[in-house]
Amino acid sequence: MIDFELIGQILIHTPWWVYLLFAFLMLRGIKASKTRITKLDRLFLLPVIFLFFSIHTLLSSVALTPFVIFLWVGGVMIGALIGWVYLYKQKISVDQKNRLLKLPGTWSILIIILGIFSTKYYFQYKLISNPAVATEPIFQYSLLMISGIFVGFTVGRLLCGLYKFKTGPFEILIKNNQ
Repeated sequence: MIDFELIGQILIHTPWWVYLLFAFLMLRGIKASKTRITKLDRLFLLPVIFLFFSIHTLLSSVALTPFVIFLWVGGVMIGALIGWVYLYKQKISVDQKNRLLKLPGTWSILIIILGIFSTKYYFQYKLISNPAVATEPIFQYSLLMISGIFVGFTVGRLLCGLYKFKTGPFEILIKNNQ
């Protein structure tokens, strides 16, 4: 049974900036559903945001040990491989002179964004509602691996985008100011 009162309390106590971040990420995901021409610099946006939050999780939610760092780095590497392969299979055109890329539309970016956001939100809720859960190894390891995989996915997409920027295929692209 759904406890709507609990859900209401969770939403009321969510910081305001989380709603702004959610709206921003939703817009990015919806924009990604359409074929678009984007500046190379824009590829850095999501990886930087998710890397920041993942490192924050790493530093604030668990005790740093070599094993914990290994798990997180392992998750990042797995995610980066998945992100690389995902973008590598897509047809991307490059305009090196104007630093533009033509990316095909896909709803999967919105799904990934929602997955990252909801997972992060869930883990934060669990930590706030029951701080003792932070000491449970399965919780810590799940949090780190999932956080690492998600951030790795965005980093892998970025690295593959940079690779494709260097290798083409090349064409002249014109960016619409949308």
